[in-house]
Amino acid sequence: MASPLIARLWLTVPLAGAGIALRVAGQVHWAAAAEIALVSAAIFPSRRLPVLAAVAAVTAGLALALMRPGAPELVFSALPLVADLLLGLHFGATLGPGREALIHRYIRAEQGRVPPECIRYAWRLTALWTLAFVGFGLVQALALVGIGLTPLQGLWLQAALMPALFLGEHLVRARLFPALPASPVSTIRSILRASHAG
Repeated sequence: MASPLIARLWLTVPLAGAGIALRVAGQVHWAAAAEIALVSAAIFPSRRLPVLAAVAAVTAGLALALMRPGAPELVFSALPLVADLLLGLHFGATLGPGREALIHRYIRAEQGRVPPECIRYAWRLTALWTLAFVGFGLVQALALVGIGLTPLQGLWLQAALMPALFLGEHLVRARLFPALPASPVSTIRSILRASHAG
């Protein structure tokens, strides 16, 4: 059975590409439907590719049937906000009592265990990513109502800050925990391993 991440990537990556291609081709209604289908496939609680594909197809069909003038532009503007809030929820949902913080899970997937000195760090790093995505979402929400940056400027800001945060954290981790792998490649590998573990 495919992991939740892999099952979604098999569907969401092509949908994202189709949305971009359709938008460039001027087929904005179809592009908006593809992006709505992408979101539905990303959040639907199944790890089975056929189920996710069916959900995406039904959602896209409904979106096309209900599409009104001006709706595609609203979808395009709202998508970054939706993505940020979903990612914030993905990280934040693991911070509650009795839950394993997401970064904790990634370290365990890579190392087989989480060194005791890393437990608090993993929780705090998960909280930091949660706050970052919620913060980016707030910037996008304000942009949608005409406050602060435009949605495109918000995307550029996020595109600059996210890699800086990701790479900067690896430098901090290397200084705090020299015995742990602290490379972006090892982090991506641990994310994939944790996803395969379910």
